[in-house]
Amino acid sequence: MKQRKTVKIKTVKNARSFDKTLEIYSNALPYLLRICRAELDMPYNEPNKPAQRMIELMIHASKKNPNPKYADFDKLLYKFPSCLRRAAITSAHGKWQPWRSNNLNWEKERSEAIERHEKLYRKAPACQFDHKDFPVLCKDSMFKQENGIAYIKAFKSNDWVCRDVELRKVDLKKRGAAAWKPFNPKLVKKGGKHYLRFTFEKETELHSKKDLDARILSVDLGLANTAACGVMDRDGTVAPRKSIKQAAEKDHFHHLANQLKKFQRRAYGAKCTRHRNKNRGLQTQLANDASHKIIQFAEEDNVDAIVFECLGKMKVPKGMFGAKRLRFKLHCRRKAGIQNKAGQMAHCRGMRLSRVLAAGASKYAFDGSGEAEERREKICAHSQQAGIITLI
Repeated sequence: MKQRKTVKIKTVKNARSFDKTLEIYSNALPYLLRICRAELDMPYNEPNKPAQRMIELMIHASKKNPNPKYADFDKLLYKFPSCLRRAAITSAHGKWQPWRSNNLNWEKERSEAIERHEKLYRKAPACQFDHKDFPVLCKDSMFKQENGIAYIKAFKSNDWVCRDVELRKVDLKKRGAAAWKPFNPKLVKKGGKHYLRFTFEKETELHSKKDLDARILSVDLGLANTAACGVMDRDGTVAPRKSIKQAAEKDHFHHLANQLKKFQRRAYGAKCTRHRNKNRGLQTQLANDASHKIIQFAEEDNVDAIVFECLGKMKVPKGMFGAKRLRFKLHCRRKAGIQNKAGQMAHCRGMRLSRVLAAGASKYAFDGSGEAEERREKICAHSQQAGIITLI
């Protein structure tokens, strides 16, 4: 199974010299999107490379192609590097494909509505040409890195020159990407600062499903405790257990949720961006902290799979209003965040992830013989038995 991880490294020196480069790349993207809209037919469903080659022949003049159809592209973007040009074509083609599929689905619904003599009220999807994207820097031609200093080709003084940029030191061992395969970085601007976003890939082998000595970690995400963990062997023996409480963080979370609703009551319809950002940051911190504790507990007991409860669609109970309703929604989102984060970390370590539908699980007997008619109260303690767990 292929696993990917992204590491963002901040540029420390000569960062402002990339503003013009990003501006030129952003101006090229709408131009190429309009070409995709005008030249590519709706039934066109070719892969990226043939489409990239066809569009490049339309916009770029060369010795074998002296008169392209859109010759003004080279005039508007003078000396535009070939790597950035192909990256922009790939990005434009990737943004055109979803609009094409949505438009084809709309036309199909429209034809079916005409056959049924009905009126289709849904409008056709509009093609958006104004997109903001960041360029991918190809190695050797656009990007080189030596001794913590990156050499990037950027636009300066009406020419594309190589600029040296100092990068902040990042320990890849702490980020868990020391032995991973790196890919070409992407130049990103966020909050007025520039970053190089590296993508790493690794091939991991998950635990075999046919292994009879498999151990699972059952995780129950609750309200009082963030998670209740228990290790279970194949024969049903329950090994160590652990409870993750996060009491102080939850008190802070309830305080922020109540504070947000109080400000919303004072000013009806206010966005309260600052309070929402505080809630979002605390939610992320709670989910990451719980996920790391779950994975640490799983590694200590040599677990082969982690089992969660299938959450499904969030349904707010009746009678919940105000801050109570907000806390319920945030709690459900945090549960989903814990499952996603723990699943990603488990796959990186070769563990499998499973989700069990908890409804009706307590009626099955512990020995796997089927539904139990007597002593239901005692069987509820052994609801997660090996027969109803399916590893994915």
